[in-house]
Amino acid sequence: MRDQNNKAVVNPAFAKTSRPCPPFCIQPIVLAPGVETLGEREIIDYLVRMSKGDKSILVIDSRTPDWVQKGTIPGAVNIPWTALNPAKGADPISIGEIMEDRFGAKSLEGLWDYN
Repeated sequence: MRDQNNKAVVNPAFAKTSRPCPPFCIQPIVLAPGVETLGEREIIDYLVRMSKGDKSILVIDSRTPDWVQKGTIPGAVNIPWTALNPAKGADPISIGEIMEDRFGAKSLEGLWDYN
């Protein structure tokens, strides 16, 4: 829940409303073609549908454990982004195990099948 205090103020470091564009331009929330990017309202809708028993939805909280200790997304599964990122030390075997255990992927002679 957001802070319901109507007298709350924004941290001054984030309060600037007029900055040169670029780099401070409003951008669409599109990661890449074919990747569905969700905003707050869409996530809330998915969480409501999950709470009503929709098993086709999996919400992943990709924050690292230190951030998750500060608060979680109700109903979300935590898979830290670092666990899937080779640049952060994730190895192919561990990534494969996460894909199999969490997403039901099956290894076919070294290739992943997501069906």
